[in-house]
Amino acid sequence: MIQTMGETRQILDPRIARTRTAVELSVIKLLSEERPFTTLTISEVAKAAGITRKTLYARFGSLEQVVKGMASGMFEEIADNITNDMLKVPLSDSVLTSVAFRAHEQHKSTLMPLLKYCPSFLFLDPCREVTGKLIDRIISVNHFHPLPAFEREYLTAIHCSTLHATLTVWVERGFIDSPDQLSELIVKLFGPGVDSFLKSLE
Repeated sequence: MIQTMGETRQILDPRIARTRTAVELSVIKLLSEERPFTTLTISEVAKAAGITRKTLYARFGSLEQVVKGMASGMFEEIADNITNDMLKVPLSDSVLTSVAFRAHEQHKSTLMPLLKYCPSFLFLDPCREVTGKLIDRIISVNHFHPLPAFEREYLTAIHCSTLHATLTVWVERGFIDSPDQLSELIVKLFGPGVDSFLKSLE
């Protein structure tokens, strides 16, 4: 069953929620037909969603904003389910990575077309925004000194680029690897370095 970000975000007006869900489902369906994102048009998405082009423009502005909204909703939902205990250093001893990969697995229907047929910035831009907030939470939970702005920017970029590459391979391999396998690999590769960097902020 396809799960859309419209189903996971709290939207007061049910009409807006229905429109968002219809548009997101239509984009996912068209992309799942192995259509590159750049070939999609406002008209065909609006028609598939049962709304007018005018309504789609008014609600979203562009198809890029639709996809960014889907990615942002996914990342925000995952971040909201990460407890403060999971953010305590050393992160390599935490279940954080495993929980995150399990959460991404729940969004296969969104991840597959997003990673295979959309430009990477539609994934990376929302990822950086949510990751930045998560880094701020890590610093707050561990009572670390504030992170210099340029280091925060690079850290979010490195994290999201690594996540994008990892999830892309996961999709290409048909999700045959378990979230725990991916978590173990990522912790082995990056855990000690990340913990060492964070400890330097004490």
